[in-house]
Amino acid sequence: MHERHEAQEIGSRLSLVEGRLQKIAGELSSVAASLRESIRPVRGSRDLERVSRRLDRISANVAPGHPSPVVE
Repeated sequence: MHERHEAQEIGSRLSLVEGRLQKIAGELSSVAASLRESIRPVRGSRDLERVSRRLDRISANVAPGHPSPVVE
């Protein structure tokens, strides 16, 4: 019985962590979109293009419900 209660508690904690991670993913996506918009007016440099493409990939990876890791 104790193990069952412990398993339920762990499941509850995991659900909380998952919710927090989804919130963080949404915030990161918003920041990436903001950065992308601020870079667009000064495009032309290869470095800026590379940064913009990377932000696009990161945004896609942090979309809510996306299972792949953000780390590149």
